[in-house]
Amino acid sequence: VMNLTQFQGSGKTLLLWLPSERGFGQGYVPVALSLAAMDYDVWTVDLHNSYIIPTSRESLQEVDMSDLLELIDSAQQLGFERIFVLSSSRGMQLALRMAYLWQQQNKASDLIKGLLSFSPHLIEGRPEMGQDASYIDIASYSNLPVYLLLPQYSTKFARSSEIAEKLKEGGSSVYLQALRGIQDGFHMRPNEDLTDQDLLMRGQLGQILGSAISLLR
Repeated sequence: VMNLTQFQGSGKTLLLWLPSERGFGQGYVPVALSLAAMDYDVWTVDLHNSYIIPTSRESLQEVDMSDLLELIDSAQQLGFERIFVLSSSRGMQLALRMAYLWQQQNKASDLIKGLLSFSPHLIEGRPEMGQDASYIDIASYSNLPVYLLLPQYSTKFARSSEIAEKLKEGGSSVYLQALRGIQDGFHMRPNEDLTDQDLLMRGQLGQILGSAISLLR
């Protein structure tokens, strides 16, 4: 049984929110409530509690893709007409795999409308800054529109155009929003670790994601 929290909107558009390899952290509940107030349903999927796994760099490798595909089946049966998938860091690898498998198995369906991600981690291994990176295969398979949120103080920021080009290889339209002066993980770190600017940006996240979903639609 998947451990998820549901925030109710109007029941037509679902934002399926997957955690990073480090979990959800703090701050996601006000964002989800803000989106629900805009009539988007939000399901936050607590993968670490679902599989009883610790948060770590490799943690999401334990996730069974068939469980995620069942979530999409459930959403379809509940009458959702559009699904957007939100993820961050290595969670984007799961989002891409899940969406691709769903499309392969449901070729006539356009239920999944797009992907949104904070600082997606799509690189094989851990190249140093300035070194060429090789990307995981699934990064170039997607044809879904993608909206990337990239904090300036993130290791992914310097590779933002490189990440976008890789995602475009499968036919995706890619939108980049640079978050100037913001540190990586601002949407999940404890408040005491954040600057006033980070906190302000987190307070605007519901609005930012709502606008991103409208654009992807």
